[in-house]
Amino acid sequence: MEETKNYKVNFFKPINGQTKANMKMVSIMIIIWVLAVFGFQVLLILLGEPTAEKAYSSYEKVWAKLSSGQEISVEEKQDLTRALLSVIGKNIIINKDYKKPDGSKENHKKILSETFTWSVFNLLPNDQKDNFMQKLDVIATNLSKKDELQKKLDADTTSTTKISEKDKAELTKSIKDLEDSIKKGDTELTPMCISVIGLQNKGFDKLMSEFIPFSLVSIDGPKLSDTNKEAIPRIMKLYLFHNQSALTDTTFLGFPFHYWYTAQFLLILFILLCFVYAIITDRIDKKYNVPEN
Repeated sequence: MEETKNYKVNFFKPINGQTKANMKMVSIMIIIWVLAVFGFQVLLILLGEPTAEKAYSSYEKVWAKLSSGQEISVEEKQDLTRALLSVIGKNIIINKDYKKPDGSKENHKKILSETFTWSVFNLLPNDQKDNFMQKLDVIATNLSKKDELQKKLDADTTSTTKISEKDKAELTKSIKDLEDSIKKGDTELTPMCISVIGLQNKGFDKLMSEFIPFSLVSIDGPKLSDTNKEAIPRIMKLYLFHNQSALTDTTFLGFPFHYWYTAQFLLILFILLCFVYAIITDRIDKKYNVPEN
């Protein structure tokens, strides 16, 4: 009777020299990769020190004066408005339902937008303030109407009672008209805001100008609410402080070192490990006379 050969291989329980050598090599490479990825993140945490952005320093000086009831100059009002706009520009990370330590939630986007609008209002000449508020109210009303009509149109896809094609066309036209009206209002308000804030048509100022239409909201009056006064210092500190260290401040090949390391070096390292794996595997196979086929 012909002997049956057992070709079963268990990586975690190597039974011969070749599989033991393979296991050792792979284990070392996994350790190198884990250290390269997670070790660097640990270093960033250990070496990092909370550092404020330039916008925070500008905001802090002005807010301290406001909180103590002191008068602030036009330039200081502009600094405060710029700082608020720079935070609103962090759209991706701003939390609309931020959970506070006590378990309650607060809408950071709403608070920042209301405070920004209030700050712009205080920069405007007195003869422009009423017009500014009226335009904001019109935009807010049109946004509300547009959302209601959009909900009706969206509900048609799930509701058992279908909207007629004629009504659907009318809804679509009404939504388009409201969008045009909102866009017109934004177009009228944006240059006004750019002028009083003192934004330039270049560099980061030009980018911040594009955030203005998404940052203005209707506010109840010329005074900032107590809720917003209490929340703003905490919100600004949350978004304008970042951990910095030699790993983040050093530039390499034109990039911050931590960015270059994560985005490029780790990819290069992975390819090198694959290359080394292939070479060492061939040597192990030759050492233990493993045929290529």
